Amino acid sequence: MAPKGCCGSPASTPPSAADRAVTLPSPPSGLTAPPFSVVTFNLRNGLSYDGCHSWPRRRAAAVATLRRLDADIVGLQECYGFQLRHLQRRAPGYRSVGAGRRGGGRGERCPLLARTERFELIDDHTMWYGDEPDRPTRLPEASAPRIATVARYRDRHNGRLLRVACTHLDEHHAANRARSATQLADRLCGDEATVVLGDLNTGSEPAVFDALAAVGLRPVAKPGSQHTVHGYRPGQTGAHLDHILVSPGLHVGEVAVDDTLHGRQRFVDRLRADRYASDHWPVRAVLRWPTATAHHDHAGS
Repeated sequence: MAPKGCCGSPASTPPSAADRAVTLPSPPSGLTAPPFSVVTFNLRNGLSYDGCHSWPRRRAAAVATLRRLDADIVGLQECYGFQLRHLQRRAPGYRSVGAGRRGGGRGERCPLLARTERFELIDDHTMWYGDEPDRPTRLPEASAPRIATVARYRDRHNGRLLRVACTHLDEHHAANRARSATQLADRLCGDEATVVLGDLNTGSEPAVFDALAAVGLRPVAKPGSQHTVHGYRPGQTGAHLDHILVSPGLHVGEVAVDDTLHGRQRFVDRLRADRYASDHWPVRAVLRWPTATAHHDHAGS
């Protein structure tokens, strides 16, 4: 019989070095902190040739988006190292973590960026979906390895711990998405306050959201209720692929899809095109810790 994970499902991963880290003491319950904001944003990989929307022509818009959203924690998908370095040079104040999906700094990343003034990094690790989660591997028939970056932070305002995961699930196979969600849920089970940021490549597949709900993670917006993909087409109302999920210990405030354009750009003589930061819109949510007197905390209350 296969060994069981901490949530009762078959164990999908051996404990990593991060999972074996010493548990930190809980902070005094009376401390309070202002709300904090989180963002998930599929940046569109910088090696794709998208004509007038290729990375060199939209990187200024990407920087402007990061600055305007002014989030405390950002989860990016399809982000190469050169894209991450460009953003961090022009939007300082963040510390990033996350390996490339082909190992080390190679390949697309799902990096987490945390504002150092607000959150102190405790530990982090990258996990691969598949039979060998601590090394580059891929799921059956997957076009590329798929990963999640998981980090723990301490809120400098109240000392509370926050676990955050950033991920990008398989674009073609529902079975791979379901398996990945189950594997991620096994890694995230427990009673720590948790946020998941990601392009799940689905709007509402029950197998994905049920696996995450089994460990208490609920989306901040009803799956399928938002349009987060536009494909650089004005007025396009595409699928709801980009999601934020939170554990019951976090209260959800404002949730918004940021559909801001950044003016017009000249391209090939007289042709002009809208200036997009990516082919996805970022999603932002404002979260707050429960009050010290709260006895029953529910996400979204």
